Amino acid sequence: MINYKEDILPLFFVAILFFSLSPFYLWRYQTVAYYVVAVGYVLWGLWKRPEGLNSWSFLLLLLFYTYATLYQYRVNFNGMVMTFLPLFVFLIDTSRWPKIYDKFTFFYSLTLIPSLIIYFLVFWIGISLPFSIINPLNELKDYQYYAYPFLVATDDLIQGIRFCGYYDEPGVVGTVSGVLLIIDKFNFRDWKCYPLLISGIFSFSLYFYVLIVVYVFLWGSQKMKMLLAFSVVLLSFYILSSDNPFVELIYDRVFSDDKYGDNRTLPEFVSFWKKFCDSYLFFIGCGRNYANMVADPGGSSYKHMIVDHGIIMSSLFAIAFLLRYVYLKLSPRNLLLMLIIFLSVIYQRPYIFSLFYLFLLVAPASVLECRQENCHDI
Repeated sequence: MINYKEDILPLFFVAILFFSLSPFYLWRYQTVAYYVVAVGYVLWGLWKRPEGLNSWSFLLLLLFYTYATLYQYRVNFNGMVMTFLPLFVFLIDTSRWPKIYDKFTFFYSLTLIPSLIIYFLVFWIGISLPFSIINPLNELKDYQYYAYPFLVATDDLIQGIRFCGYYDEPGVVGTVSGVLLIIDKFNFRDWKCYPLLISGIFSFSLYFYVLIVVYVFLWGSQKMKMLLAFSVVLLSFYILSSDNPFVELIYDRVFSDDKYGDNRTLPEFVSFWKKFCDSYLFFIGCGRNYANMVADPGGSSYKHMIVDHGIIMSSLFAIAFLLRYVYLKLSPRNLLLMLIIFLSVIYQRPYIFSLFYLFLLVAPASVLECRQENCHDI
């Protein structure tokens, strides 16, 4: 017999997670998606009261989200509601996360397959398929998108070859696929790891490559390390011997004198950051959305979090997650893995009011705990 709370509601949450990633099908209907995600937050938190809630972690998160709700650069009711609602994510019982994670990983990996097929047909084989031209989700972007069935790509000659899947940035695919892949420990006996790996590689995401290298260096088998070293050697010959997209998309980001691998902020933000760090606002912040609206429109960096909320509240947010991971009694290996995921995600995508990115910081920890306890949920 189908149990509504155990079988149906997790599927609803998977759909909400997909909505919160803003696939290109919903770019014209952001208002609808906005309210669907808002309802999802509430139902998520009310699904089941937590048993043995880590009170200190939750108290710090309550303090942070209350502060962010009341202290905003531009205050409006909808903004305040969507600032506070993410707190509901932390009300769910940790035992529920593995089932949601498992269903989302299945759904995400499955949807990657038709998207990858279209991508290779169009960009690598050269087959012409029908498409429409759509405007970007972010109005600050100065380019448009080609919308194919199951795939969206930018009209930029170089960036267009990066695999975006259904999302407005290839970095979304690189981040999500990278985290899911290392949580599953490169288990290639599971079909889901293949679309995760392929999508991450062809997203040409620097985050994906660095995350995979770090994971293999720390925990990979000898065979995996040898395979990685062999791949690096082959890739080096490929880079040095011909013109190819990898040079522009990855290699130059790391070694070029004018990019240094961290091009996630505007040049003007550098001078603002220096002045900001020398002022009292460094401790209390300028209010939520100040970084994106004023200091660094279109940028994405951990510095945005500090600019908006100050170093004190940002530190409390980080401490709350550390307490949460410790509360789950993760092994030293799993604790280090979650800290790497937390710090790396916050470093480049500090979207702490996004349902999906909170899921990415919370759910894997419960999955790792479940595996330690030999649970049957995943």
